[in-house]
Amino acid sequence: MSEKKIVQLEDRVPKLKVQRRRRANRRFYVLVLILSILIVGVAYLQSPFSRVQAININGNVFLTDEEILGAIAISPGDSIWSMKKEAVITQLKEQPEIKDAIIERKLPSTLTITVTEYRPVAFVMEESEFVPILETGQPLTKGSDAIQAIDAPLLSNFKDKAVREKLVEELSKLDSSVRSSISEITSTPRETDPYNITMFMNDGFEVRASILTFREKLNYYPTIVNQLNPDIRGYIDLEVGTFFKSYETPQVEGEGTNEEESSE
Repeated sequence: MSEKKIVQLEDRVPKLKVQRRRRANRRFYVLVLILSILIVGVAYLQSPFSRVQAININGNVFLTDEEILGAIAISPGDSIWSMKKEAVITQLKEQPEIKDAIIERKLPSTLTITVTEYRPVAFVMEESEFVPILETGQPLTKGSDAIQAIDAPLLSNFKDKAVREKLVEELSKLDSSVRSSISEITSTPRETDPYNITMFMNDGFEVRASILTFREKLNYYPTIVNQLNPDIRGYIDLEVGTFFKSYETPQVEGEGTNEEESSE
């Protein structure tokens, strides 16, 4: 029995040596791979490829690329990996025109910044100039070239700032196609309703309403107008229910008709 055990051990010794050699080789190769990765990584970080070489900006209409670049603490030549996305986004959102931003690294050395700007929802007249009002209620003071393409109503006679801010808030929630059909909104406050307004539409109709309730009702405006005779001018009253009154006669057509019925 002892001779058999000795023979078996002698047979296993070469196999054990081979296994140990293989394990040693694997460790060596792993070590070489790790060192190679470290060397390549250090070389990359020291090379121009790890530096920002281009910054692409998308989505901006009112702010120029230069204005956006001036708002962030990063420029070509900075490390593309030292940039903290959240910090840059915070810097961008400090601009009153910017609602949000997305920043992407595109290797080897490009940054892409996509911004979302607040929408202009109205105009006001200040010193003989039309000034757009953003959905936040802030005036838009930049982007003079793009202002020409804004389709929004003019606000007039709004002496109460809180009333105007409430109107801007409601306009921002209004369907854009309906909002663009309004030419002008005039504040016509009453003792019983300081939020009363008169809207002059692009199609020639006049709409009287309250800021507190007009948004829900005005979304039905296209349906309401389709039921009216375009040759008869008058105003649509949305203050209580929904009805049309001609300027020529005191006759009321469809009095008591609400917006749901008008939309049928």
